[in-house]
Amino acid sequence: MKKKLVGSLVLLSTLALFSGCAKDDKVASIKGEPINQSELYKELKSEYGTATLQTMLVNKTLEKKFGDKVSDDEVNKAYKDIENQYGGEKQLEEVVSMYGYNDLASYKKSIKQNLLVQAMVKDSINLSDKEYQDYFDNMVDFDLIQLDDENKAKEIISKINKGEKFEDLAYENSLDTYTSSSGGKVGLTDLRNTDTYNSQLMEAVSKLKNGELSKEPVKTDYGIFVIKVNNNLKESDAKLEDYKEQIDEYVLNEKSQNSEYVQSLLSKLLKEYDLSLIHI
Repeated sequence: MKKKLVGSLVLLSTLALFSGCAKDDKVASIKGEPINQSELYKELKSEYGTATLQTMLVNKTLEKKFGDKVSDDEVNKAYKDIENQYGGEKQLEEVVSMYGYNDLASYKKSIKQNLLVQAMVKDSINLSDKEYQDYFDNMVDFDLIQLDDENKAKEIISKINKGEKFEDLAYENSLDTYTSSSGGKVGLTDLRNTDTYNSQLMEAVSKLKNGELSKEPVKTDYGIFVIKVNNNLKESDAKLEDYKEQIDEYVLNEKSQNSEYVQSLLSKLLKEYDLSLIHI
């Protein structure tokens, strides 16, 4: 989504540039035959004009509705956090260029759009007491190490039982790119959510007690895992009130990453603002 957004922003500025030109200057030639700005503009508008306009409408509507909930300080902080994760501006610039961003300014615009989308999603969430309880009853904080060899998994279980640190072994061995850099920490997760990790793994997690390490490798269709449960809220002395904020954050992240849910909210928002797409 970010890549498409940036491409649209760049194209939008290009269209504006050409449409504002009084002269129809030559921009290229093939064996002396010129290609003029008007030809280029017509082609760009035909190929990308509608998509660009749609992106522009969505961005402007999000800004009008939720702009007061996303400050420049928040955008800058989010950008700085990401920059620090990659070790500085130069390293981040190299990474974002691989994802299609022309520069870091374009990337920062996409960060703001993502924060606006999160503000929209947050505004849509209003959990009932029963929903809070249902989440609480299914939330487990656990760690994992993903492997492709059962014997290797058994060896790691043995090392942990002998005193080696789970997080060190996860960092060195885990194939799960989402968690390996953080020592295998998945964090507080809803066992009912099988979008990130499949039902076979979640079922194995649900059977472990607090602080328990899997005695045997957990074999699934997507790999072999060593898992450790840190805190099953339902099986602990935890109180729902103490975890409502974490549940809110989890639900926000979950729904923000659900493209169908986000698209449905955007459709409602565009209808609310009575927007229509005119032929260009």
